[in-house]
Parts: sequence; structure tokens; C-alpha cells
Amino acid sequence: MNITNNLKILFLKSTHMNLDFLEIHQRTLILLGKENFERIRNSHVAVFGLGGVGGYALEAIARAGVGTITIVDYDKIEPSNINRQLLSSTETLGKLKVDVAEKRILSVNPIAKIFKHPLFINKETIPIITNPLPQYAIDAIDSVGPKVELLSYLYQKNIFTVSCMGAGFKVNPLAIRCEDISKTHTCPLAKVVRSELKKVGIHKGILCVFSVEPPIKQETPLEKEETSKSKNIGSISYTPGIIGLVSAGIVLQKIIENAK
Repeated sequence: MNITNNLKILFLKSTHMNLDFLEIHQRTLILLGKENFERIRNSHVAVFGLGGVGGYALEAIARAGVGTITIVDYDKIEPSNINRQLLSSTETLGKLKVDVAEKRILSVNPIAKIFKHPLFINKETIPIITNPLPQYAIDAIDSVGPKVELLSYLYQKNIFTVSCMGAGFKVNPLAIRCEDISKTHTCPLAKVVRSELKKVGIHKGILCVFSVEPPIKQETPLEKEETSKSKNIGSISYTPGIIGLVSAGIVLQKIIENAK
């Protein structure tokens, strides 16, 4: 049975019977060819963190036709998310990000198999959220502790991982770079993550997407009681999205590259 027939049969299993699977993905098929698209469809990608960065990364992964997707985020959508987070709107306020993400994935990739985890990432939950183990991972977590724990685990499991660094207080869309963790610079989050990974013996081997733009000054002073809240980090609509889309593009290219 050829690839085209395989794809048609798979689509018949979805609930969107009024759509044609090949028509949905025809532009991707034209660009990459049937064999490369089949590799993407047979891949398993995990996105950890579904905020400003992770939401856009997930969007690109889902629309590319990835067949198995793991999504992890314990948080609910808040009004302050709307300025930059793709999953956030006035209609999704108060909902779990993983629930909104699942619905969105299936609206553009109806036959995707989804593993959904509304869990906080730590040592205890990492074995749960990585079961089954993905082939590829995008780390879009903004908290240092969980980020380092996850990266260390994925590194030990030899999972190809792209780690997304800080998008806050960054406005230059042309300052985004992708380098090994050992070559990151300027980004405060990357500096801390790099230092913490060294403590557990990881000096290189993790790709990072980061901005080389120095963080801009905070224009609106916060009240004293607000200064310790990470949610008050200044952000703009496009920078997190660019970082997320770049990370997804790197993963998708790696999927194709691994098949050669």
C-alpha cells in the first residue's frame, strides 16, 4: 500500500469526515514530498510549557502534521496572557492550557494522537510526562528549576531537544539565534541555565533558541509588592512567538534530517 493510501485510510479514522486529509496538508506535501511528510506524521514531539513560546511552537508542530504530540502545562489561562499567548483569548480565560491546546491541535490535525498532562514539572512528574518517551522535545519552560530538571532528564535519555530561553524585555525580532547551550550569551536566563547544567555535568549538547538583544529597561515601574512576581516580566506580542516558531522549525528539520 502506498503512502497516499495510508494517509487517506488514517484520515478516515478522524471525526472530521467532511475534510480531506491530503487537501489539508497539500502545501506541505508539495514542499517536502510524501516520504518526508510521512516521517513527520510518524514522529512524536513533546512541547513542555504552553505559554507565549510553547503555544506557537505547538501550533507549528501540529500544522506540520506531526502524528503524536505530548503537551505539558499545569497552568490556566489568565487575562495577562492574552497579549502574547496564542492559546489565550477572552473565550479561553480560566481554562487549562492543555485542554485548550488539545482542542486546537485536533482542529488543524484531526488524526493526531495526544498525550496531555496538566502537571507541574519536577523530579516526581518528569517520568510521568515523558511516558511514552518522545523522539523530540521543545522546552518552553520559564522557571529555572523545572527547566534544568527536564533538560537534564532529556539529555540523559538522548532525546533531541531544543530549549527556548528568555523572551521577556526583548523587542528585536532579528536578534534571535540558535546555538549550542555552551555558546549562548547575553540572555540572562540562558546564563543561569548554562550554569545550573554545568553543576550536573552537562556542558554542551543541547540546542538553545535565544535572543542576543540585551534586555531593555522596564518602562513602567512596578509597585514594591509586585517586583518578585515573574508574571510581571515585560513582553511584546511577537518575540515569544518567533522563538517558539524557530524551535519548531529546528525540530521539524531534524525529523527530516534523521531519515536521510
